[in-house]
Amino acid sequence: MGRLKAIGLIFFFLGLALLLGMGATFAHTRAFLRNSILAEGRIVGFALPSAQDADGRAVTGRFAIIRFLDTEERTVEVAASTSVSGEGMPGDFVSMRYLPEKPSGAKPDSFGEIWAETLVLAGMGALFSGLGGLLTWFAFRERFQEKRARAYSLEIEARVTEVVRNASLSANGLSPYRIIAQWLNPETNELHRFQSKDIWFDPAGFVGENILIKADARNLKKYWMDVSFLPKVAA
Repeated sequence: MGRLKAIGLIFFFLGLALLLGMGATFAHTRAFLRNSILAEGRIVGFALPSAQDADGRAVTGRFAIIRFLDTEERTVEVAASTSVSGEGMPGDFVSMRYLPEKPSGAKPDSFGEIWAETLVLAGMGALFSGLGGLLTWFAFRERFQEKRARAYSLEIEARVTEVVRNASLSANGLSPYRIIAQWLNPETNELHRFQSKDIWFDPAGFVGENILIKADARNLKKYWMDVSFLPKVAA
């Protein structure tokens, strides 16, 4: 639970930081739109920056080089910050927006060029904060359920059948373990399967043949597996 909570909080505050950055870029972009002026530019060529993808293959971009005259009749050349404006052809006209005191910061007057940074930060911030909030909620819910389950009246000695990895959860490339146990109800002849909470080390060497389960006598799906005998991982 501690690691899940820590990961959740890290993701949540990272998302929060990204959303704060989004707020700053939103305000900056609003000020830019309010104070900037328009000019007619023309595509004079393309920049073809290259990079490598995750597999080491060359990836080439295509960004328009746009030339225009500012209010002082000075020639200014800028490269589009995204490939949106790179879809045109040399000689095509492009509406440019710039601040009179900083014409070198001009941008094509398009939604994608002007709002790209804000939208990326908003999307990443929402993703990380949402995921972090969800993981933190799961951690606190697990703690609450465990506290409530300790009060269950039915005690079962279940037989440990295996220790497995919980591949649905991963942190730093590692997945936690879960102890799996089962118990045959002699009154109903029904076989019940139980699993422990996530354990961030291999507990196989510390588990005996049986393990204590405390369950709700009215609903055996509500239970708590006692793993308090396991050692604590050193910080």
